[in-house]
Amino acid sequence: MTQILVEKEENVRFLRLAGRFIGGDETDALRSKLIQLSDNDLIIDLSKVTYMNSTALGILISAQSNFITKGNQIVLVNASDSVRDVLNLTQLNLVFKVLSTYEEAKNIINN
Repeated sequence: MTQILVEKEENVRFLRLAGRFIGGDETDALRSKLIQLSDNDLIIDLSKVTYMNSTALGILISAQSNFITKGNQIVLVNASDSVRDVLNLTQLNLVFKVLSTYEEAKNIINN
């Protein structure tokens, strides 16, 4: 089962994802949520994501472009080993800031 949860802590928004994002309804929901949140900086928690296919990765790339156009940024945090491997293999670790801790991510967002 996939989950997409939005949380706010002080001035930082978090998108907490869980499950497999394989191009179905869950990926459409992710796209919609990212569009809704694009007026703010965003930290996306990937610790409970077990798999992301090319469709889901494409949505993240599109969102990153949309965020940058609006002067905002996406920071990925706590990627599971399998997701981190995909980000490295596709060289998306060069497109996104991929960090290990919330503190690092919050520092990037707040500076």
